[in-house]
Amino acid sequence: MKWTAVSHATGTVLIGAGIVVSGQLLTRALFAIAVVCFVIGIVIARRSGGMNPETDLPK
Repeated sequence: MKWTAVSHATGTVLIGAGIVVSGQLLTRALFAIAVVCFVIGIVIARRSGGMNPETDLPK
């Protein structure tokens, strides 16, 4: 399972939910959690050695 993709998809869903909901505090909280998910995805990608062409090939 590609945890980077899962993290980024979760962040995207949270941003969408933040746009849909009403309430300024809830919207900001969802956006903040989405940013954290995106950063986690980037960190996971960097730690897993995203520069290796053999592992970056589609399966």
